[in-house]
Amino acid sequence: MPLALPGKSLALLTYLALETRPTHREVLADLLWEGPSALGNLRTELSKLRGLNIWLGPPRAPLLQLEADTDLMHWQSRLVGAKDWVLDDWLSILRGIPLSGLEDLGTPQYAEWLEGQRQRLDDIVERGLREAWDYESQLRQGGLVRIKQKAEQLGLSWPDLPDLGSAEARRAAPLHPALHQTWPSGLKWEPDPELVGAIGDIALEAANAPQAVLLGGRESSGRRMAVAAATQHRPWLRVELAATRDLTQFLSAFIMQLIPQLPEERRPDFRGLLADPLPEDRVGKLGLLLMELGQPVLLLVKNVEDLSTNLLVSLGFSLDWPIEMLFVLLSHPLSLPRLSMKLGQYLPQDRLHVLEMPPLTKERVVVESPQANVLQALCRGEGWLLATREQLPQPTPALPAKVKRALLLEVEQEVPEHRENLIKLARLPMPFTQAEAQTALVFDRLGTVRQALALNLLELVPEVVEVRMPERRALVAPPLKQMAFFSELMRQALAENGSSLDDGLSLAVPTFPLPSLNPLYELMVSAADVLGAGLPPLGQRGTARFAGGYFMHLEESVVRFYRCGSGKSPTLRLSWLNVPAGEVEVVGRLDHFEAADSRDFPLAVCDEHGDWSTDAAQLSGFGWFKLRGPACQGPLHLSLRAKEVVLTIRSLTVGGQPVAF
Repeated sequence: MPLALPGKSLALLTYLALETRPTHREVLADLLWEGPSALGNLRTELSKLRGLNIWLGPPRAPLLQLEADTDLMHWQSRLVGAKDWVLDDWLSILRGIPLSGLEDLGTPQYAEWLEGQRQRLDDIVERGLREAWDYESQLRQGGLVRIKQKAEQLGLSWPDLPDLGSAEARRAAPLHPALHQTWPSGLKWEPDPELVGAIGDIALEAANAPQAVLLGGRESSGRRMAVAAATQHRPWLRVELAATRDLTQFLSAFIMQLIPQLPEERRPDFRGLLADPLPEDRVGKLGLLLMELGQPVLLLVKNVEDLSTNLLVSLGFSLDWPIEMLFVLLSHPLSLPRLSMKLGQYLPQDRLHVLEMPPLTKERVVVESPQANVLQALCRGEGWLLATREQLPQPTPALPAKVKRALLLEVEQEVPEHRENLIKLARLPMPFTQAEAQTALVFDRLGTVRQALALNLLELVPEVVEVRMPERRALVAPPLKQMAFFSELMRQALAENGSSLDDGLSLAVPTFPLPSLNPLYELMVSAADVLGAGLPPLGQRGTARFAGGYFMHLEESVVRFYRCGSGKSPTLRLSWLNVPAGEVEVVGRLDHFEAADSRDFPLAVCDEHGDWSTDAAQLSGFGWFKLRGPACQGPLHLSLRAKEVVLTIRSLTVGGQPVAF
């Protein structure tokens, strides 16, 4: 029977239910009340709750915690497509906008926390609805109608209903949702084939002994779909769980998701495990039942930053079972180094594999937007799927709310004690020196800087980023005296945090034309001339990131350079040590260029005797260009320097011979 709870009690229980971890009384009091009587008000609410037989801890205990099932847990435990899954029952659990009516029940800090939680829940619900949408799209139109109605009731953007009866639609339908994901922005994408292959190889090894994969990547970066694509050819029992510090809760959730996938005659054995009071006994009995079952098991665990020691010990124990089993543990990038070391203490080294999501590239996306918009979205999104799709169909300098929340959550999970100092650093002009950081942080003595450098939140940035080609090896010339944020998206999220300005600190800087020095002869050419020219491959496909935020993606037939930064721009210089004398020819395309000051330029070519620079005005036709000029035998350098740039190179030749990237 539902309880009628006072507003403050409801706000308190909501916080504890969603945070799941013990929280100090003073923290809760300050979140819900302002003023000196906050702790007294909290004690009053706790007394009211005890009168309703709701105990959040022993009397006078400093830490309070709530262990309770939620509608969200019930909704997530209903596996899409399972035998006992009924779409309408599943949709009926979603009764409205998450956490409605709690906005005015606490302090502004509580309201900010509430908004972050609401966005997190929206994302969870949206992912679940998308999974149901993909499942129903292969069955019937009626289910799609009901999913679309529910999504729109919840304020989610949703695609139009497909014509499932057409032969064209059936041909375009994926074998598995992971292989062809479509967002409301129209963005279609496929997981990186090398990552899919790597996970697939590990999955094959699991046939001989259980394996664990620690997969780093930001929220909504496509990790789940990469795993699904890599494992689609085996009849895995698939379970996806959020990490918890409570082993009993984790095992119960695992078993509850497993049961609907089992044959009817085996379900009672697994249900019996739920009645076992000792979680350690459950682990051993679960292993025996899975051995008897003889089916491969895939367990995907998100939020692994919250894994408890007991759970890690149990995972390590289960890796010794004679069962075909694959654990995939999802981590955000900031936690990846720490977690790889921590997991190495509990899991066998030869069974633990650490992988990271590569940046999204143009060749893996399809979207009905102009190519320049797609490339600019990839640039400003730093190859992150969520940030890229939020930039389409029309890229904007503003940081999307979903992107900002996901980034700030990474900071809160990994370095909450440094959050305020990181905000101060993010508001400095980029790059900054150690002395400037010390002035901004005053009493910190650079502890935040050291921690941020260790986590790749910050990086040391030279004025010129030297890269030896074709090895793509960055050369470091110490001492490096300046630093900047590794991710411009992260810098912008931190700088805007707490600011009421709509445009945050993302300053639109006009383009400054740079007078060219001995300009190369240029000839604008058509796309047909370039793409049909039969030019040789540029080199081995791959992605490289260099200091200063420069990305180089070598795709099937082009190399693309991206940078999205702020403040003073470093120069990226690629150097080939010994090329023959002859005419240099560069065929390329400039899709986006924004300068920080008059020294920035989109492209320059030089040998040891001279420098031929171009400016944005020369290349700003947003079409293909061909540049020519002489070079002597010896080193050849290709450089660019920009606050933001999207530059594509189709070919680089000297004397008619290709120069490999």
